[in-house]
Amino acid sequence: MGPWYRVADLQAGFIAGVIPKGATADSLWFTAAGGGGLTYNLHLGRIRLDVDAATRPPAVRVLRSEKVEQLIGDWDFETLQPTRQQTESRFNVAFTDLGSPFEFDGRLWFLFGDTDPESPGWDPRHDDTIAWTDATTARDLRLEFLTDPEAGRGVLNPRIACEDGPDCVDLGALNVPVAGLGDGETMFVWFTADGAERSLVARSDDGGRTFVELYDFGDTHFIDIAVSRIDETPPGLEGEGPWVLIFGSGDAEHADTYLAATPLDALRRGDRSAVRFLSGTAGGYTWSPEEADAVALFEIEHGQGPGVMSEVPHGWGFGEPLVTFDPTLDLWLATYNSARTTIRLRTAPEPWGPWSGSVVLFDPRVDYGKGPAYGRFVGDDRTERLGGQGELYGPYLIPRFTEVRDDGTVDLYWLLSTWQPYTVVLMKSTVTRR
Repeated sequence: MGPWYRVADLQAGFIAGVIPKGATADSLWFTAAGGGGLTYNLHLGRIRLDVDAATRPPAVRVLRSEKVEQLIGDWDFETLQPTRQQTESRFNVAFTDLGSPFEFDGRLWFLFGDTDPESPGWDPRHDDTIAWTDATTARDLRLEFLTDPEAGRGVLNPRIACEDGPDCVDLGALNVPVAGLGDGETMFVWFTADGAERSLVARSDDGGRTFVELYDFGDTHFIDIAVSRIDETPPGLEGEGPWVLIFGSGDAEHADTYLAATPLDALRRGDRSAVRFLSGTAGGYTWSPEEADAVALFEIEHGQGPGVMSEVPHGWGFGEPLVTFDPTLDLWLATYNSARTTIRLRTAPEPWGPWSGSVVLFDPRVDYGKGPAYGRFVGDDRTERLGGQGELYGPYLIPRFTEVRDDGTVDLYWLLSTWQPYTVVLMKSTVTRR
């Protein structure tokens, strides 16, 4: 079934056959018969492989991907039918993006980005929003947004307080919540700031209604963020868990995916000095207190997107990698956008790797008719650029919703943001273990 990889060329005239016996992870024996530049005879040869984990396919094979439903707004932009969520009528949320998911206090939470009650750009602040659900399956998903009856819009917009006073961090356009983590009592959320030129972490002790800044986190390698909690100590570090793993993607010069770690207790104390950045993987794992020393876990296949979002002066590299552990598959999964036209997937047995090569999780040009549609949601090079070229971004897996089908295949559910129209859709990808 593939995928197949070319490992060697044999001289013309030879017929080769692989010998399974004696094969290792980095070598295999083969027979070759024929002519060419050597004596006409049967030859025995051995191929040694320089195996790079980044060239290996993921541990899962993608069978298909399709749209489940549009989550934001009252009307589905593709089908022109009423949405199931009705977020505009219920919460005055008509347009938004992202929706980074995390678990806290038994609920599944979503951090949405710039949110507008009417067409994008109507609200000069581009306020953000936070939603939650008690659903344990995608079929039962019903978004509930945090509300503020005293606000003119009704929906609550997160604000951050710091030493300079309340509402001291500009959460306008491009400054959005990108990752969250809960420890049972406290909600920790990472935000972008200064036009997504840097990131900071804040805490909330009232379920996301108010936040207090803990510290600046990064401004080169760690601007867009994903976080996970683990109990074991990462290799190369010392100290007791639990630990918080922070996966980052930075500015245009550091737009791949990097890893940092901090003890959860240090995060609670707001101790930035405890953060360590993965700085080496050859011959053992090494860590540095300096963000500048971070090395890439894996590359993101960037490129020029088709729409106007490619020209927005955005501080981060725009890959939005989400790295998370899926207990159903017993794998670490990474999803990200490639040039805002396709969504790609990588896997790893451990969060620090080795990470596999990438495969396409969703390509609307191939999966046309399974949504979101190619042409309106994703640029087709025919629609006028500023008026209609769309892009894909923000692919966020939701492990809570992962399901095993009767035939043994696995359904992964994930969020996908689109531009033109500006909304969030729930996607489903069916995969199988290799």
